Formats: sequence, C-alpha cells, structure tokens
Amino acid sequence: LSINIECRSLYLYTRYCKFERGLPQTHWNCRTCKGRGCEKCNNSGLQYPESVQSLIADPLLDEFLAESHSTHSMGREDIDVRCLGNGRPTVIELKNPKKRKADLNYLTKLVNKSALGKVEIKPLRISNKSEVVRVKDAASDKSYHICFKLIKLDDENEKILTDKEIISKISELKGVELNQRTPKRVSHRRADKIRKRKIIDLYDVVINDDIVEFKLKAQSGTYIKEMVTSDHGRTTPSVAELLDLECQVEWLDVLDIHSD
Repeated sequence: LSINIECRSLYLYTRYCKFERGLPQTHWNCRTCKGRGCEKCNNSGLQYPESVQSLIADPLLDEFLAESHSTHSMGREDIDVRCLGNGRPTVIELKNPKKRKADLNYLTKLVNKSALGKVEIKPLRISNKSEVVRVKDAASDKSYHICFKLIKLDDENEKILTDKEIISKISELKGVELNQRTPKRVSHRRADKIRKRKIIDLYDVVINDDIVEFKLKAQSGTYIKEMVTSDHGRTTPSVAELLDLECQVEWLDVLDIHSD
C-alpha cells in the first residue's frame, strides 16, 4: 500500500500582449521527433525554443516550486500574428506547487523583465478552475489590423480598379455575415464545416500602390486572413471575391479583445 500526495493546481489570471511575430502561443513539440529530442531541435524536443506560454510561466515555476505548467487562453492567435491592445485573457495553471503564496506584483515585473520585450503581461492575480472554464468558453468580439498585397495587375502594370473603387468594394463587407468553410491550413485539426461569422465594423482603409490596409471588428471565431484571400472560395464573400483580384496577406495584428 502507498499514499501519493499531490497539491491542487495554482491558477493565476492575467492578460498578455505579444509583440514579436514567429512566437507560438503554447508549447509546440518538434515535428520530427514528437518531443523526444533530436538533432533538428537540438535535443530540446521543441519546434520553437520559446513560446508565449514558456516566457510567461517558466519564471513562475521556481517561485512556486511547481512541477509543470499550462495556459488556458481566450482563443489564440497564429504564430505570425501579434496581439496588442489590452492583451489576451489567459489563466496560468501551475501544477503540483509546493508553495502557494508570493508577491504577485514582483512576479509580474519578473515575467516582463525576463520576456525581453517579446511578451508583456498585465498584473497577475489569483484565479481558480471556474475562471478557466469562463475564459475558455467566452466568445468575445475582436478588433484587427490587416495588411495585404494585390497580386493581379493588368498589362500596363497598374491596378485594374481605382483606389476609390477598391475602398468602396472593401467597405461593402461592413455588417456582412460571412460563410466560412474550415480553412485548409487548419482542416487537419478542425471539423470541416461552414461557420457563419459577422463583420461588425470595417474602417480606416489605406492604399499605398498595391498594398492595402484596413481595420475591422469581427465576431468571435472569424477567420480574418481567409476573409481577405477567400481561401480558394471557402470564405464568401471576401475581399478577393469583391475585387476579383488575388490577395496575399502580409501581416495581421489583434488590436483588441472585447471582454470584461
């Protein structure tokens, strides 16, 4: 007979901003060795040496003498997308901690200092498992800033549409409900179905030669890149469909996550 003692997980709530592209949200195992360690990943077992999760939670392990951690966030951003504004709500779970109390103001400063400007968190506070459920299940509208390139040009190497026409056509998406079939880039891990999502607002359309930028507010779960590119017709209507031009996304930023 034996007795195993495990401490309840400790939960800390914060909101994080991500300022660097190419940084995954969570721990990502190496594609080659599946986390076991190999030459390609320098025996780390990781596809990327750092993640938002590691930058936030690794400094907390020693403080609470915890064995491991996980993060529970309100949605997620792609690896090449920045998350700005007031940040993304997230709950950090520290598993089997031997210590449960610490100066959270000090730990907030410690995390922000060790993250070297790649990630920044808002003041930490004590949370619980119920808040994990609330954060994970919340469906909050989000604001974005997207930049894309118009690929298709006519024989005179000038845009087929005038800038005024492009702005007018893009603005038609304001208030429109999109039909979005699961994008090809995530079809391996998401159910193949059509989702209806609304573009609540669309504004500040700026055109510089063949580069176009605009800001928008969209319903939770909207695939923003596909709203521009159409994803080979899987999202309709789209910017590419309205302009009858091929569009290539240059970058995307999350400006705000509208949650309390």
